[in-house]
Amino acid sequence: MKNIACFLILFAALCSIAISQTETLPSNQIDEQKKNANVQINQQDKYKEDLLRLQKFRLSGTLDDLLAEGNKIEKDWWKSGESYGNLMLEFLGILTSKRYISDDDKALNLSQNYVIQALRNADSFDFEIEWQFLIKLRYSLSESKLSDIQIKERRERVKLWLHLIHCLETEKDKNFDPNDLPLLNVTPPEGVPVRFSGMSPALIEDPRLRAEYEKAIEANAKKIKYYNHQYKLRQNEVLFVRDAVKYISKVYSNPPINSEEIERLLNEYKITEDIKKMINEQIKQELKDKENS
Repeated sequence: MKNIACFLILFAALCSIAISQTETLPSNQIDEQKKNANVQINQQDKYKEDLLRLQKFRLSGTLDDLLAEGNKIEKDWWKSGESYGNLMLEFLGILTSKRYISDDDKALNLSQNYVIQALRNADSFDFEIEWQFLIKLRYSLSESKLSDIQIKERRERVKLWLHLIHCLETEKDKNFDPNDLPLLNVTPPEGVPVRFSGMSPALIEDPRLRAEYEKAIEANAKKIKYYNHQYKLRQNEVLFVRDAVKYISKVYSNPPINSEEIERLLNEYKITEDIKKMINEQIKQELKDKENS
C-alpha cells in the first residue's frame, strides 16, 4: 500500500506543477516545450521499433544476425541511459535463451562481454537495472587454481559489484524518516478566499499568495522525489547486498585465496563495516565447506 500511496502522491503533485507551469509560461517557452516533447515522442517511437525488432529474434533469426542487432543497440543507444539498459537486458535475455545456447557456450561467453560493456555505463541508469546486469555475471567454480587472466577477471568483476554497493550506501540518507510522508495534495495558503487542496495556482488571483502556493507545491514535489528514492533504496538494499556477498564470497573462495586483495578492494570502495563483515564471514564459510566436502 505504501508504494501505491507514494505513486499517487507523486502523480498528483506533478500534475499540479505541470498545470501551474503551462498556464504561466511565455509563448516562446511553450514552443520550446512542444519541440522537446516531439523529440521525446520520436525517441519513444524508435525505442518501440527497436524493441519489437529485437523481440522477433525469440522466434527466428541467426546468432550472427542477433549479434549484429546487439551491436546496433550499443551504437544507437549507448548515451540513452535507461533506454539503453533496458534494450540490452532484452538482448541478453534472448542471447542466453535456449534458442541460441549451444554446446560450445559461444552465446553464453559472448554475453559476458556485453554485460561488462553495459556495466561501464552503470552510472547512467538506476540501481535495479545495474543489478539485473550484475546477476548475469558468471564465475568459475573450478577447484583448480585460477589462471592469471581469470584472476584479473575475478578482480574486475568484483569491482563491478562493489560499485553498486558503494553507490547505494552513498545515496542512503541516514537521517531519512519513513514516517515523514510528503503531502498528497498541497493546501493553498491562508488568505485565499476559496481554497482546496490540489487546486491550480492559476485560480489564485493574488500574485503573492499564488507565488507562495507554487513554492509550496515545488517543495512538496522535491520531498516526494526524495522520499521515493530513499524508500526504494532501503527496499533494494537487502537483495543487492545478499547477491553481492554471494558472488564475492564464491569467487574469492577459489584458489588462489587472496584475502589482502579483497580487503583492499573493500576499502577502496568504502564498503561499510557491516557489509565487510558479511563478505569475510561468507568467504570463510565457503572455504570451510570446501574443506569438509
